[in-house]
Amino acid sequence: MPYLVIGFVGIMLFTFTLVAVVYKPSSMEKSLGLRVASIQTKNLPGDGLTPDAAGLMKITKSSRFGSLERLLDRYQFSKMLQSRIIQADSKTTVASLVISSLLLAVAGYFAGFLFVPILPGELALAVLAGSIPYAILSFKRSRRLKAFDGALPEAIDTLGRALRAGYAVVGSIEMI
Repeated sequence: MPYLVIGFVGIMLFTFTLVAVVYKPSSMEKSLGLRVASIQTKNLPGDGLTPDAAGLMKITKSSRFGSLERLLDRYQFSKMLQSRIIQADSKTTVASLVISSLLLAVAGYFAGFLFVPILPGELALAVLAGSIPYAILSFKRSRRLKAFDGALPEAIDTLGRALRAGYAVVGSIEMI
């Protein structure tokens, strides 16, 4: 039993390490990050910026897992998860998504250990339970994108009608 748990945790750590090593930022992403960082240091929030601009230039994120967030921010999969979180209009963070996924995977493994005492069954339940947070996020994202796709033709039609009626582009967008 202890060897199985140690093996499972070891495999999980190896997998996350492998993903972290494979998804390194490219040189173009690094240079873009340096340019954004130089802009942020020149225009820190409160240096005479409008409130909207200061909101866009926020440097820190509010999270219970700050150090884990900083660690995960180095890797490409974190940026991909963050974009999915934004697209799903969710309030969660990458660190909380990863931690909840790991905790559910461990719980799934132990449930499999109790009810299906076969290693492939235990691992299958761990993977299934660990993917629940990501599945919920994907469901929210797809539902939001479908709603956007449903409203887009009507918005384009309204924009076209407003432009033909003589409204300016800004006025047409405000109408939508």
